[in-house]
Amino acid sequence: MKKNIGKYGRIIRILVGFILLVIAFSNSYNFYLSLNAVFFGLVLSISGFLGWCWIYSINKVSSRGQGINKISRRDIELAVKENMSRYNSGELKKEKPKSKPKSKPKSKQKINNKKIGNKSIKNQIKTKTKIVKKINKKVKK
Repeated sequence: MKKNIGKYGRIIRILVGFILLVIAFSNSYNFYLSLNAVFFGLVLSISGFLGWCWIYSINKVSSRGQGINKISRRDIELAVKENMSRYNSGELKKEKPKSKPKSKPKSKQKINNKKIGNKSIKNQIKTKTKIVKKINKKVKK
């Protein structure tokens, strides 16, 4: 038996069961009322002490630890099955994972070979670096 009644539910069941048993034994003039009070009092008090309710277990319900953030395993399995059937039927789009575009740092980017005048940008850069090197050599001498 897995416990399926929460803390406050158990307390309420024990109290109501005890009250019904008190009513049953104090009421001697109506036999059927006393018999019903004994039956329901015992059922409620026993389920309160055990922390297990047979009606909850048949319906697969639990009042134990049902917070807002808690989801039962059954709910998750149902949601997965529903979404998989929608995915397989084509209702949900099959999306490819998005990859980030790879961008090279500016210093390593290729220089376009666009022509400006008679020379391309690469050729202009080469000639300018050669000129700068020659000037540096003359300055050092």
